[in-house]
Amino acid sequence: GAGGWFGANQGSQGSDPGGGHAGAGNGSGTAPGSNTNPPVLTAPVFDLDQITKCKTISKQMAKFPGLKQSLIDLAATTSDSHENGIFIDKSATAETPDPVQTVPVGSGGTIKINLNPPQKYVMLAHTHDASGPKGEGTFSIFSSDDMATISNLIQKGKIDTDNFVFYVFTADGTRYAMTINCASCLEAFCYPCGENLAIGTVLDMSRMLQISDLIEKIYNKTDGIHTQSNPEDDIKTFLKFIEKANLGISLFEVDATFTNFEKLEYDSKRSKVIKTPCSN
Repeated sequence: GAGGWFGANQGSQGSDPGGGHAGAGNGSGTAPGSNTNPPVLTAPVFDLDQITKCKTISKQMAKFPGLKQSLIDLAATTSDSHENGIFIDKSATAETPDPVQTVPVGSGGTIKINLNPPQKYVMLAHTHDASGPKGEGTFSIFSSDDMATISNLIQKGKIDTDNFVFYVFTADGTRYAMTINCASCLEAFCYPCGENLAIGTVLDMSRMLQISDLIEKIYNKTDGIHTQSNPEDDIKTFLKFIEKANLGISLFEVDATFTNFEKLEYDSKRSKVIKTPCSN
């Protein structure tokens, strides 16, 4: 994946307490035979987060009609011996003739993402190719480096977090997208993030060790995410990583036509990935 430093967020993210419930009063002095307990009318329950994050993707697709084909074309390059990438930044409008730009290939077969672009990123997409930097293949899902890079860009103020979509397409035939729910959570992940830390910089060593230990457990272990691990197991492991690292993101699986997106969540009680389709 894209290169970056590793970091952790030591805080915890609050959760929605959920919806309330209605109650019925007890009447008195009613006529014989009347219904003193009328039925309670209920309204459908909507997952607002689900709707909002699905809309982030669909609105971007609608704004940039050529984006879908650009993503399809990019996904077709995973057999290359190097990563490929594309992006859209804030300078692009619905009228921009060619809003999709190419990320240059850097050293070691990885893409070279500009960490100080003139405009904020609104979309980044890249591949994990069949070869990988060591000729052993690459991960079937986002890497910790991918997350650290986005975290670094948020710290630098280079991500339009409300509208941002990040994609990865891999040689395992997997396609994923992610959106940002909690910008401050993902921002805190990359620590330390500076390319050149000043001499005398005081670092929180417990924080560094915490994330280092987490990444060690999640990636490259026999039962973790590595170049030969099962893609279906990788989904579960990465969803656990999202929670444990408090990344504050939503993960989506993408079909081959880039028309259908499913939000992925992990049900720890049933050890099962729950897939919820985004409505078109």
